[in-house]
Amino acid sequence: MDIAARVCDVLVDKFKIHSDRIAPDATLADLQMDSLAVVEFVLEVEDRFGVQIPEDTARTLTVSAVTHYITQRTPVPEPGP
Repeated sequence: MDIAARVCDVLVDKFKIHSDRIAPDATLADLQMDSLAVVEFVLEVEDRFGVQIPEDTARTLTVSAVTHYITQRTPVPEPGP
């Protein structure tokens, strides 16, 4: 499963946001997430992906930007022999 799908899974599974509402350009605010939900989302993403997302900008990040942020900070596994 790719990172974008895993980010969407967090929003659907943990925050009960219907998948039809999750667009790449939707911000967390667009998804009607209050400040507590944003903090919980950031903590969940940090835990699942091992990255740090600045909480002060999280509410205005789009789903696509969160995915890009994770992709840029997640090591790519070395190919096997």
